[in-house]
Amino acid sequence: MLKKLLSTVLLGVLLVSTAPTSGHAATIKEKKSQNATEQRRLEKAIKKQEAKISAEQREINKIDAAINENIFRISEKISRLNN
Repeated sequence: MLKKLLSTVLLGVLLVSTAPTSGHAATIKEKKSQNATEQRRLEKAIKKQEAKISAEQREINKIDAAINENIFRISEKISRLNN
């Protein structure tokens, strides 16, 4: 009788101790899903920021070209005045 009670208790402990493991696996799966969602969100934000930087860089390039053109014109005028 004591042996049967002991084995029943032991079986109960084993069953209870394995239950959190399956719950833990669900938690890991949920966490992976959350991480994947967060990663996609961050990748989207990075792409948006890269597009903004690219647009700003194109604007800077236009301004730089205009400045270089003005410098060239001024250099030409100075060259003509010196001759």
